[in-house]
Amino acid sequence: MKKGVNIAIGAITGAAIGVVAGILTAPKSGKETRGDLKSKATKVTDRIQDSTRKLKKKFEKVSGNSIHNTEASIEDNDASNK
Repeated sequence: MKKGVNIAIGAITGAAIGVVAGILTAPKSGKETRGDLKSKATKVTDRIQDSTRKLKKKFEKVSGNSIHNTEASIEDNDASNK
């Protein structure tokens, strides 16, 4: 799980650096630059939300499997002790 978090942090950091570099080197007016910033911020927000949904689904699947396996083990243990 820690590896996935590190990858996400790296991706977000890389995206932010790319946006800043693009803004600083772009020969555009302030109005155009603000429009670009808004567009890019929206895209980054959408990607973060998508990644968060995917991680949540994975976590729910793993935790659900763990709960199911634990319940099955308890039931097996109870049946063995009778």
